[in-house]
Amino acid sequence: MMCTINSIEMRKVQIKTSRGYRLKPSTHRLIKSLEEITQTDSDKVLEASCTLYYRQIFKIEENKKLTITAQRKAS
Repeated sequence: MMCTINSIEMRKVQIKTSRGYRLKPSTHRLIKSLEEITQTDSDKVLEASCTLYYRQIFKIEENKKLTITAQRKAS
């Protein structure tokens, strides 16, 4: 295969760091399913999933703080 400078310059350079996480087979199946549905690679699926999970946890923690503050004001 012959590569020219133009084809090399046009490629999007991404640095991926392999962490070597061992996931359960059910997690691998879920990731594979999401890859097929979204037609993206596992990196994008995992990034989006982690972002959504992080936001969900953040919202839960914020709601807990608001509830505690409201209870203190009501007392």
